[in-house]
Amino acid sequence: MICSLLRYYRYTMTEEELKKEFPSIELAYPLVQEAYKTTKERFDAMEKRNQTIIAFVTTLALALLGLVGDKQTPPVTISLAIAALLYLTMVAIGIYTQVKGDLSLPNPALLYQKNLGLPPIEFQQRFIYWAGEDYKYNITQINNKGKLTNFTAIFGLLTLFMLAIWISGKF
Repeated sequence: MICSLLRYYRYTMTEEELKKEFPSIELAYPLVQEAYKTTKERFDAMEKRNQTIIAFVTTLALALLGLVGDKQTPPVTISLAIAALLYLTMVAIGIYTQVKGDLSLPNPALLYQKNLGLPPIEFQQRFIYWAGEDYKYNITQINNKGKLTNFTAIFGLLTLFMLAIWISGKF
């Protein structure tokens, strides 16, 4: 709501009116800067989670295949083909998750061109407004990465399950 209020008042209020209408704007400004940092950390954590899932499933799959090496190798069956297909799907989803999505961060060139000449209070007011818009976009990107990462994990578990079935020789 504050973003829409700031947007409405953006060009209609003087500096004194802005300070009177939004007395806490100077307190909100550092919080907005911290919000960008926190959002970036969440985005990076989601990417690391995706990488970890792929590495974990690959390690377990290789360990399962290593166990088979000591025994007589089961014949190539449909369960091995399904496991391979699931693994390739998991890796494809993982790669897509890594390259899809980005964060909306402040553009220093735009700040320089359009906002550097503004009074401090108006600069902060605009920065807070655009930070709110960026936050909505960034949260959507993080949530989308999370959903795709969940699919990566599901396909990884299915891969390991099919490999276990192949090793047991049941299918």
